[in-house]
Amino acid sequence: MPPEAGTGTLTRWVLENPWPLSIALLLLAAAILIHAIRRDDRRPIRFAVGVFVLAIGCLATGLLVETRGESAEESTRKLVAAAVDGRIEDMIDLFEPEATLHVGRVETPGYPRSELERNLEALRSRQRIEENMVTRLDSANGREDSVWIDLACMTRTNGSGGWVPSRWILEWRINDTTEPRIRSITLLNLAGRTPRDARFLR
Repeated sequence: MPPEAGTGTLTRWVLENPWPLSIALLLLAAAILIHAIRRDDRRPIRFAVGVFVLAIGCLATGLLVETRGESAEESTRKLVAAAVDGRIEDMIDLFEPEATLHVGRVETPGYPRSELERNLEALRSRQRIEENMVTRLDSANGREDSVWIDLACMTRTNGSGGWVPSRWILEWRINDTTEPRIRSITLLNLAGRTPRDARFLR
């Protein structure tokens, strides 16, 4: 992830992943209630009820509110599904006209979108995907309307001879007025190595 990427505590643990905090609060409420019953003391029960309501509130908020990061993650799943199905046009439609392809690091100079499209053409033929597993999918907010996605996959193609790991960084533009689009995509490594240039699928 670039240095600018980051997600606030509230977004991370309430809006995007409310389960750990909600479960912890529910366990705390149960412990307080059991303690009150064992001691035959009704005073802590109100506190237990308050903690229980807070837990339900956190969980409901997290499940009902979709953050920019969650939107970018869902769009990334659509991109991966299109790649697995060989729907190259659907993949290309998710890129902005001025989208860039980077190799090795996000900060390296980017190749134009046309270079990316030439790589994607290999997914129609000699690098047709047979199986794919997403092993990592994480998001972080960037400047303005940028959302960064850290994506890792294990992929087997008809030209790979086995499972090949890869790791990518995608920069999505997420706002309330237009459909999510990719501004840049970076291939960090492929099969445990950093590619030398943009011809990694050709």
